[in-house]
Amino acid sequence: MKKILKFLMLFSCFLISCANANSSHSSSPSIEPVAESFEVIVKNGVLPDKSEDNKYPKGTELTAYANVYTGDVFDKWISDDGTTVSTANPYTFIVLKDITIEAITTHIETVRLVVNGGFGGGDYVKGTTVNITANVPEHKTFVHWLNNSEIISTSATYSFIIENDMVIDAVCKDSIYTVNVINGSSNVEEGAYGTEVTLTPNVLPNNFCTGWLINGVYVKGNTFVLNGNVTCEPVYQEAELEVAMFNQYQLNTEFTPPVGKFFAEDIAVDATPKIITPSQVEYTSDFVLSELGKY
Repeated sequence: MKKILKFLMLFSCFLISCANANSSHSSSPSIEPVAESFEVIVKNGVLPDKSEDNKYPKGTELTAYANVYTGDVFDKWISDDGTTVSTANPYTFIVLKDITIEAITTHIETVRLVVNGGFGGGDYVKGTTVNITANVPEHKTFVHWLNNSEIISTSATYSFIIENDMVIDAVCKDSIYTVNVINGSSNVEEGAYGTEVTLTPNVLPNNFCTGWLINGVYVKGNTFVLNGNVTCEPVYQEAELEVAMFNQYQLNTEFTPPVGKFFAEDIAVDATPKIITPSQVEYTSDFVLSELGKY
């Protein structure tokens, strides 16, 4: 009996000890694993989310921005051993180890081009190929480009490599137009815009000129203002033949017939009207016109 009681007491003590052990284990704080971190150094650039100690947990995504100053252009990012790590700016990367990166920039020299009378002026990187085009007004013809009074090109569109500041002027002159006359003549064979042209038709028997076809467009009159190359051709109309009665005495003053009218020479002079045939038509001032009638 004593042995049984002793066993029970020892077993009870064992249970109490286990309970205390479990209670002690459950109440102790859990220990979290320490995150691995690395140092990131950025030269000639910035990290917007920069830490105070330059250290970041492994797997952190960072974006670096290069410092690019006026007159400089971004080239690349390099590591501390000179290896190129990226040519992008900004540069985004994942932190996997200690790293030092540096932004490399190149200074550029710019020059200014002023184009008077054309297009293409502005600021350019020295050594750049520049294209300029003349702005040629209507009725003008491009002549050449001038730089410091020196002709540098006779082409309205000109390409060159710019090395220094430059001022370039487009020089133009009045366009010269030609006057081509068919069956007639003109006071000028060519001229600038606005030149006054007077046309004279060739004489066509039994016909008179009513106007001109100028580049295919009918125009009345013999005078116009030149505004381009033209081809002119007179428009004729057959004249109406008239029957005339004359008095027989010499005309002391010259008589001018109406436009398109013709009077006969050597027509019998009496009170009887005569029919004038085309072969007889020729104006003369030897007789004075008494009456004019159409038959």
